Amino acid sequence: MAGRLTLVAGLPGFDSLRRFAERFASSPGAVFTSSNSATLAQVRDYMQSHEAGLRNLEEGRIEIKPLGELIRVFAAQANLPMLPVAGLEHQKAIAGAAAQTLPDDSPLAAVKHLPGFHEALVLTFQELRRHRVPAHALETLPARQKETADLMRRFDSLLETHRLTTLSHRIERLTETSPVRPRELRRVFWAGETDLPPLWIEFLRWTLGSGAHLSLLVERHPANDTLFPLCARVQSAFPSAKVEMLGQTPPMAASLFGETPLDPGPGRVRVLEAADAVCETEWALRYAAEFLDSGGKPAEVCLYCRSLEDYAPLISAAAKRLGLSLHMARQERLLTNPFARHCLAALRACSSGSVAQAAGLVMGGYSEIPPERRREAAAAVRRCAGADDPWSELAEAGRDRDTPVPIWFGRMADWRTTALESDGTLADWLRALDRLMSQMPWLDDSLSLGSPTAERDGSAQDAMVRSLRVSLLASDSSQRFRFEAFVDHVERTWRDTAYWARDRGGLRVASSPKEIGPAEFVIGLGLVEGRFPRRRAEDPILLDRDRQRLREQNPAWDLPTSYEQAEEDRREFYRLVCSAPDLLLSRPRQISGHPEVPAAFLAEIEDAAPDTETIVRPLEQRFPRPVPGLPLADLLPAMEWWKEAAQGNEAEEWAGFLDGEAKEQRERFRRAADNARSDDIQDDALRAEVAELPRPLRLHHLASLNRCPFQYLAQAKIELRPARPRWAWDRLTAVVRRTDLVTPKTVDELRERLMKSLNEELAAMRGEAPKEELDLMAVAAPRLLQAFARREMAAREAWELVPVAQNKRLHEVGMRNSVPYGGGEVLLDETVDLVYRRGDDLVPLRLAYATKDHYRSEEFTFENGLLLALLPNPKEERVAVADSLQNGLRRALARRKTNRSSRLPERRHDGLYVDRKAESSMPVLQTAREHLNGLLDIASSGRVRPKPGDHCRLCGFGSLCRRAQFSQLGALGDDSENEP
Repeated sequence: MAGRLTLVAGLPGFDSLRRFAERFASSPGAVFTSSNSATLAQVRDYMQSHEAGLRNLEEGRIEIKPLGELIRVFAAQANLPMLPVAGLEHQKAIAGAAAQTLPDDSPLAAVKHLPGFHEALVLTFQELRRHRVPAHALETLPARQKETADLMRRFDSLLETHRLTTLSHRIERLTETSPVRPRELRRVFWAGETDLPPLWIEFLRWTLGSGAHLSLLVERHPANDTLFPLCARVQSAFPSAKVEMLGQTPPMAASLFGETPLDPGPGRVRVLEAADAVCETEWALRYAAEFLDSGGKPAEVCLYCRSLEDYAPLISAAAKRLGLSLHMARQERLLTNPFARHCLAALRACSSGSVAQAAGLVMGGYSEIPPERRREAAAAVRRCAGADDPWSELAEAGRDRDTPVPIWFGRMADWRTTALESDGTLADWLRALDRLMSQMPWLDDSLSLGSPTAERDGSAQDAMVRSLRVSLLASDSSQRFRFEAFVDHVERTWRDTAYWARDRGGLRVASSPKEIGPAEFVIGLGLVEGRFPRRRAEDPILLDRDRQRLREQNPAWDLPTSYEQAEEDRREFYRLVCSAPDLLLSRPRQISGHPEVPAAFLAEIEDAAPDTETIVRPLEQRFPRPVPGLPLADLLPAMEWWKEAAQGNEAEEWAGFLDGEAKEQRERFRRAADNARSDDIQDDALRAEVAELPRPLRLHHLASLNRCPFQYLAQAKIELRPARPRWAWDRLTAVVRRTDLVTPKTVDELRERLMKSLNEELAAMRGEAPKEELDLMAVAAPRLLQAFARREMAAREAWELVPVAQNKRLHEVGMRNSVPYGGGEVLLDETVDLVYRRGDDLVPLRLAYATKDHYRSEEFTFENGLLLALLPNPKEERVAVADSLQNGLRRALARRKTNRSSRLPERRHDGLYVDRKAESSMPVLQTAREHLNGLLDIASSGRVRPKPGDHCRLCGFGSLCRRAQFSQLGALGDDSENEP
């Protein structure tokens, strides 16, 4: 007996979903399903808030299942193989493995290693399967699409190899069987879909063939039947389907995108125009606080923001300042999580053998050591570094209960010994890592009951494990690793991984209209062109012309073009308009200093709702004007903000708004401001923390300390990145570092590899950097890289250099990674870009951002003299080399063991220079060591006064520097050296 299909048409928003859920709640034997997790969560919350719905759920008379789970139930009933469904991350890894089979002369070879390309492949394959387009159909398209067809087959083959499937594959196999359903399942309620591709239509037909009655919630517009085409599409496939209209009151802006005008419904619409994104966010949250003060509940407010990756920090900061709590989920880089960094630091300490680095493990919150005893424990760990076998000493100290060294150090040292003696496959190493984690107290400490960071760390731990398991799919299962290589793999994997950080508060933050749920007041942020609506973009794998050709071959292969997909933004905006009776739609005039164009939708909504109120908040109104009753978080900064515009005795009147506690807080702020204007840090504890040397200390930290202690503070202690990065040189340096410089034997071979890396870098920059920067890079970079290739080969010939390693840490090539200081050792760390052999001696090369003057300065002599001091004892001559991509110069600093001059010849026509000051008559090494000790004295004093100089022209921390000399130098400086 065939089932029947009912289409329930309603306005977008939670009201339609609620009415649909009420039907579901009173239908025994029904299953509610959706592919949208937000829809499932809202229905589940609604059911649990009503006694009858909750009772039916608990007693199993009705069920809520994700679409994939419902299909699994049907597949089990049909006796299909139950392979696990691969998630997006697993599919991206498999797509990456499939892409590695592309030949080097393939048009796609330049991007085959990029994660963005792997994700694009997965999404394109998914779209092709959902539209029932077979792989062989692509072979009729231009030559490039034959490779896409091959990749699709290779992807499917790898899925089978790993015994995985996808939801689309499972539906395909299910629809090929005879319809069957569990006897107790009589009705399916399906909601939350914005589209039903042909494969899902086939599943609908199969479900109806099983005898199940199916109700499908579809969206409608009260005055435009074409805006939401899903209902008509399903009716075309199922002419006998019954259509029911939900009787609803249209919102105030119901006429938006309508073909005929409608009377506005209840509610109000406001449009906020703010000076910038910071001002916009703060005013939006002030209006949210105003709603709460008027009696609204936090659960009735929702902030909608499509660009949450940009706005989340602004929303979080504004909410904390204004005393509002948030319910927000956002993705963050995994290695921003303290637990992930702690685990990676432990692996790095075991790999490098650095006991000083291991001492840092006891300073965090995962060490089982009370905060007041951590410095004592760290000092006890560092004392072990002086032993003949530091790690054995450390293990013994961990087992001795009379020392402050925690007992888990002994277990970690034993694990390290086994790891250093082992090699194994990636799967073997992941099991070994599991053993290490099971022996450490870190997991228990991070997830302890009541810990404010437990949920955050739990999410990070899930991402840590999942990302490493996913990396198994993209690796050669037979390849064996040594411990050091495994640690490198872990760091690369975690560096490219994101995890979900969640705040569990009151005001909800959503990035999709379907996540808004029940709300009385909705605030839409960032409504500017390019964000909402997005810029139209073609699928990078299947261009619009490819889609059109497929459609011409077979009308059933109706893949939507980028123009058709762009229409979804109009539907998304209408969903936003229907989400609540009270709407505040905001847009900034600028984001990160760039002027923004308001979304065209804002003009249309003002036409649809003539009573729309427009609110303008220029920068002059960054804070509200002081009035009685203004929250203290706004009142104090507002008094400072408006004091220059105060008239008459207004400033004195404002002071009268403060009670005793507020006056005391204002005084604390003033004292903090006075301290900030002082040349020295006044707080003893803070100065002691600044005076503690980083472990390890990077060579580029020393270089910044040599230029200006304030730059050192910003980079090494606060870990800031420059506000104005030298993007061109950073990108160009990244290209060279990523290129294999060791293997090529000729200029042409090296040039070819550099050009390939450049093309990959340009591909990664598209959509990330402005077009004019891309064009400049594309024009200038090839010339500079070709010059580097000629210079590299000339140096090998003239200076008898043989490249042996690349991108290695100091200790990895046998260089010293510590220097004596203050009765102990200071651990140093840096990556050497290229390492040569010259006879029996090592020669390091580092890519330098250097002007011609820099090569003649004490700065160059110090930086490269320090490298000379870190080299092992030479057989004949110490040599360190610096190469400047932007100036086309390569400079060698050399010192022979005898009194003779260096044997290195200069070839200025090839850009090769030799610094003759470094001959043995000049105590270069002694000078470098004395200079280093002087810098360490400055850092250890905790005094970080800015030191203006020529370097100020290129400093990236000008906005933070308080010295007037800096601003004058910066204003007069020539930034031409920042351009290629």
